[in-house]
Amino acid sequence: MINQITNVLLSDILYDDEFNCRGEITRQSVYDLAQSIDTTTLLQPIILRLGVDAGNDAYAYHLVAGHRRLKAVEWWLKWDRIPAIIRPGLTDNTAHVLNLTENIERKDLTVVEEGLAIKATFPGMSLRDIAKRLHRSPFWVKQRFDLIKLSPKIQAYVTEGKLAMRDIELLLRLTSSERETEVDVLLARKHRGEATSISVRRGRIRKASEMRQMMAHMITGGAQGIGTTALVWALGNLTDNEFEAYWEDWAAKEGWRTDHEDDPSDYVVDSQITILDDSDG
Repeated sequence: MINQITNVLLSDILYDDEFNCRGEITRQSVYDLAQSIDTTTLLQPIILRLGVDAGNDAYAYHLVAGHRRLKAVEWWLKWDRIPAIIRPGLTDNTAHVLNLTENIERKDLTVVEEGLAIKATFPGMSLRDIAKRLHRSPFWVKQRFDLIKLSPKIQAYVTEGKLAMRDIELLLRLTSSERETEVDVLLARKHRGEATSISVRRGRIRKASEMRQMMAHMITGGAQGIGTTALVWALGNLTDNEFEAYWEDWAAKEGWRTDHEDDPSDYVVDSQITILDDSDG
């Protein structure tokens, strides 16, 4: 039965919007897909698991991947059956990962949707482990995690194609208040066809909280050989994103875990290094 294509009755399939990482699908959003299927037929079957594996024996099957395809043929083409591959024995986690992976590979998600779906699918997992599951780089994963931390305004600009991920890298060098102002300047420059650089204060002094957080991150991870890189970061000449990507790569090579959940303040030890409080500037 595995990887064999079977024509399955739509009435036997449990469709669940909440399971799909894309969320709710509207009728109009699958109209073009339906027209394409009607012209060229369905090129890729949907993926199902057994209903009992999903904890629901009211339906013979549970839809894992292919939500848009199913709704396109149901709503617009009025099919009563659909080609499917049935994957018995899939756990909830494996099914969620399969759903996410297919949506990413088919480019059905925006970058923001990718970040939100990855965070929901892999709670508490390290960047390196997530990257392995998705066959992507830790930097690719971190870009999406950083994006979903930014304001809805900036996220919307990315979704609309007004900002690229390289623009986000520039904006991440700024404070949150600076970003909201500088993003409009950046967009204006892009519209005029000018170079898309931004005004970054190089060599800015880090706050004590930032210094302590990064020190704790290194100490809990056992880092010893990247002190010079950390100093470059502390001087403001390396973004958080750039340093994290370097750190993940170094940790992977050295075999260190980077997913510690300890309180960073527990690992900051007073020594000969003096760090000014935030109130001191």
